[in-house]
Amino acid sequence: MPPRPTYRRKSFWLGLFIIVSLGWASIRSFERLSVLEVRTPDHGRFFIALFNGQAALSRNPFYLGSWDFRIVDQRSADDRFLEDSWRQLPATDNTIVISHGYIILAFLLPWAAFLVWRWRRMRRLGANRRGP
Repeated sequence: MPPRPTYRRKSFWLGLFIIVSLGWASIRSFERLSVLEVRTPDHGRFFIALFNGQAALSRNPFYLGSWDFRIVDQRSADDRFLEDSWRQLPATDNTIVISHGYIILAFLLPWAAFLVWRWRRMRRLGANRRGP
């Protein structure tokens, strides 16, 4: 019995969903500023921000305060407003800014390698099952 085609596997469709979601987030970030911020008394302040095809991850361990959770999603026709908002985000030594393209590639390459490895493995196992 030949192995199932790659497009019939759950790992293919899950990966495709993730790639489409990352692409949608990248396109959406060119017209919006989205921020998810969590503040904790023990570990400080964490935030993830998306703007202009970039993602920023930051941790500020020096924040001391109560628990707080905030989501900001701004859309403006004035690009200067969004750029000023992006610059006002807290920047610490623990801030990483990365392009969405690199995030997509960081997922796409291992996922494609996994699919190729799985396809070769199933093809080899299918060839071994054929007998007299």
